[in-house]
Amino acid sequence: SGWEQAPLSKPPDIDLVKVRIGRLPAVNGAITGVRVEPSNPLAGEDITCHCDVYNFSPQPQRRTVYLGIGESRQSQDVMVPAWNKATAVFRTRVTAPGIMTLTASLNEDGFVMDDTRWSIFSVREALRAGLAGPDTGTLDAWDRALRALEWVQTDRLGTGDVARLSMLDVLMVAGDDGSWLKSMDRDIRKGTTVVWSPGTPAGVAAAGAAPAIFQWEAFDNPRTLRVTAVSDSLFNLFAGGEFGNPAAGSIMARCNIAPEQVQDAEMLMAYDDGVCALARWRKPACRYLWNLTLDPASSDYASRPEYVLLLGELLLTSRMDSDTREQGHLPGEPLSWLAEADFPLSEVGLMRSDGTS
Repeated sequence: SGWEQAPLSKPPDIDLVKVRIGRLPAVNGAITGVRVEPSNPLAGEDITCHCDVYNFSPQPQRRTVYLGIGESRQSQDVMVPAWNKATAVFRTRVTAPGIMTLTASLNEDGFVMDDTRWSIFSVREALRAGLAGPDTGTLDAWDRALRALEWVQTDRLGTGDVARLSMLDVLMVAGDDGSWLKSMDRDIRKGTTVVWSPGTPAGVAAAGAAPAIFQWEAFDNPRTLRVTAVSDSLFNLFAGGEFGNPAAGSIMARCNIAPEQVQDAEMLMAYDDGVCALARWRKPACRYLWNLTLDPASSDYASRPEYVLLLGELLLTSRMDSDTREQGHLPGEPLSWLAEADFPLSEVGLMRSDGTS
């Protein structure tokens, strides 16, 4: 009642509804958050939708959550503790590329205005991978493997291709001594995964580039590999054994990267003597050190089917580490958008959930 006579100014095209304060406690719940994982899925990929439900009452409440994505409709009952939240988890598959609208809602209660929340996400046709660096042998091995994955588009980049860096989901650099990557770091889009390999001496020398920053060593007897982070999501595909062993292979030469040189990284794979084979940094962005030799003269790893699968899983799982985008917004919340490429402003527009502008 204190606001009844208060003068409130507003734009003419915005409706203002005054809600009278109830005299008795009323049961109220709200959808307080929605998110999709992965947030930019590929067509044909399974996604997980998380809907957070809050209970604004002193008693536990059973609520029904309804989820709509495109033509798909699902519902789920959740028990929400008093003055606390619960999360309803839905799984579905997106089949076609495009912009999808997500609607999450609750069964009606005493205050319906917070019972629904919306979000939009983009379904991608393919991930974009850029290949760069002087070691063409390693780049060719990466390129062949990625082309076997129909959901990846590859592109070779030169040192002057700064503009195309902003369009990449993953940048793979081989044979660089660090200077190329450092010079391009400002132009790499936030959220782009970077895979860096020291390359092989033959590949680097053939391009007339500087030698790698790590010492190259060859062996009379082959080295073997092992997975050091068995529970990491990168290796989930291989957990049952039906897709082989990602650490299978014989390596006759490699760069000597001691554990202390990557002590601030997550060691994912290593050689039998403890030398790093694959490592990851999550901050400030997702970065991989790839020390798996792909030169056929020194390794049989690139000829193994597990290699293609491992590379594919690396690209898919790295999206979780690189993604920094919000999935839902409250009405009235300020939004901003930074274009990742130059295009006419006439092509930019806002659309409602029904597709109208």
